[in-house]
Amino acid sequence: MAIKWRMEQGKPFWHWVVFVREGNEANVLDSKKALKSNIRRDFGRIKPKWYIGVSN
Repeated sequence: MAIKWRMEQGKPFWHWVVFVREGNEANVLDSKKALKSNIRRDFGRIKPKWYIGVSN
C-alpha cells in the first residue's frame, strides 16, 4: 500500500508498506526505522492512497 502521499517540488512521493492478512489477523509491515515495531495495527493513522494486489 502507498501511504503518506505528498507532492514535493511538483513530484509525487509516497511511502510503501505491506498489508498482510493471515487467518483472522491483519497487519501492516512497515520498514520505517523510527517505529518501535515494524508490525503496525494502527489502521486509523494509516491512510492508504492506493495498493498493488498480490495473490499466491
